[in-house]
Amino acid sequence: MLRVPCVRVYLCTCVPVCLSILSLLLAACNLPIASDCARPEVFCVGLVTGFGKVDDHGLNQSAWEGVQQALADGLIDQADFIETIDARDHGKNIAAL
Repeated sequence: MLRVPCVRVYLCTCVPVCLSILSLLLAACNLPIASDCARPEVFCVGLVTGFGKVDDHGLNQSAWEGVQQALADGLIDQADFIETIDARDHGKNIAAL
């Protein structure tokens, strides 16, 4: 006799329960989300490239690697970047962050 339906029932019951517990644990950790950047206790960094991409092997890449290292070290809570492709968009990109 094959008991596959019993296994399916167990998995169908177990997965939602595990996800519920995981979501409660994450909520309890007070992990910052994007909207938390307005709170003073959450430190967010935004990088707008002067011109070009963050992987340009130059200043943009060095700056982004520094931001990523600060994030990995726990010095900042959130980081994001905008790559300026057209120099006329630089001011708009800064305002967006």
